[in-house]
Amino acid sequence: MKSLFGLSSLLASALIFSSFGLWIRVLNQELSVFQQIVFRNLLGMSLAVVLILVTRALMLPALKKTSKRDLFLYTFSVPLSVVFFSF
Repeated sequence: MKSLFGLSSLLASALIFSSFGLWIRVLNQELSVFQQIVFRNLLGMSLAVVLILVTRALMLPALKKTSKRDLFLYTFSVPLSVVFFSF
């Protein structure tokens, strides 16, 4: 069961990472660089929050104690550090 979950996770991440070039080309025609960054981060943050809230009961006990404030701060501090480092 765990090997099937690992394999499906690897395949899903490979598909997502391989589609980055396509998304960049499509979004580059309509959005500026900063708008693309905001769009990608909001999409990633919303997916991460949904996954964390859905699977929170299955996580380790130490991860259950993570507060929503810490999750909120982490989701905004990491993308901002990338933006400030890049430009």
